[in-house]
Amino acid sequence: EIRQYSSGRVVNMPKLKERTTLLELEAILRGEKPIVPPEMQEAEPVERDYAQHPYLKRMQFRGGGYAILMALHLRSASANLRQFMYKSELIHDAQPYCDVTMEGGWGAAN
Repeated sequence: EIRQYSSGRVVNMPKLKERTTLLELEAILRGEKPIVPPEMQEAEPVERDYAQHPYLKRMQFRGGGYAILMALHLRSASANLRQFMYKSELIHDAQPYCDVTMEGGWGAAN
């Protein structure tokens, strides 16, 4: 657990190779710097043509990749859920969108 003492000292930070990254993180924790830099706050999202994406063009409807993306999309759309999933949760949430079983190891699908 990352904590900040009343003296301003931050403890239990992850071990980082770059000292400047560590200093930036500590400044954000102390409230000295914004989490999102001002130049990025007004940035518009880039428009992307997902229909032309090579991976998405080959994706099989109700296949494993489709099911996983659907589960991740639904999770990201839910504001009250944490924004990550464990493997077992991902398999459970993706299964309704897949025609083959998602349980088992890497070569389990037939």
